[in-house]
Amino acid sequence: MACQCLRVDQLDANVLDDEIRILTQNSIDEVVQELPIRISRFCEKIRPEIHIFLDAILWTNLGGTSTISETILGLRNWNNQEPMISNINYDTQNRELLWHTFRDALLLILPIARFLRQKIIERRQKFATSSSSSEFLCATCQKPPVAAMRGATCGHVACYYCWCAAGRVCPTCLEENQTTRDVRDAEQKMMVFWRSDT
Repeated sequence: MACQCLRVDQLDANVLDDEIRILTQNSIDEVVQELPIRISRFCEKIRPEIHIFLDAILWTNLGGTSTISETILGLRNWNNQEPMISNINYDTQNRELLWHTFRDALLLILPIARFLRQKIIERRQKFATSSSSSEFLCATCQKPPVAAMRGATCGHVACYYCWCAAGRVCPTCLEENQTTRDVRDAEQKMMVFWRSDT
């Protein structure tokens, strides 16, 4: 039982017909080139007009076909059996939509994350400069400490020489600190941590 053909099938048929038409036109061109020059030039000039004129006449009189060759031959696009509409698989489309949504979310979130990161870095740098200028003075000599040491229990800062001269006692609170931490090591560890963050 025949039925009308789908538009997609008709377009595919038109592509194939165009290829056949091109081959036919190439053959006609070879024949026209063999004609005398005056006749071949005249044929080349009026070819588009003849084509448009014939197409318009055939379309208005017969209609329903997409090409002149179909009109001349009386061809119609029909399927032999009813076309089956298959199940549509949306997996690829869903994957594309999810990827584009993820990309758009990243484009929205990344500038905000960069801004927050810059603010955190600025605060850390501000804290580092303020703490290095005021907090790191030796408790004994009131100068920037040379080989600064921080008491493990009290946290006061002193020069290594001043701390050893005081007999391993904090010069500020006189608390005995058997262990100390090198302030530079702690600062270097913090700087390495901050740099790895950026």
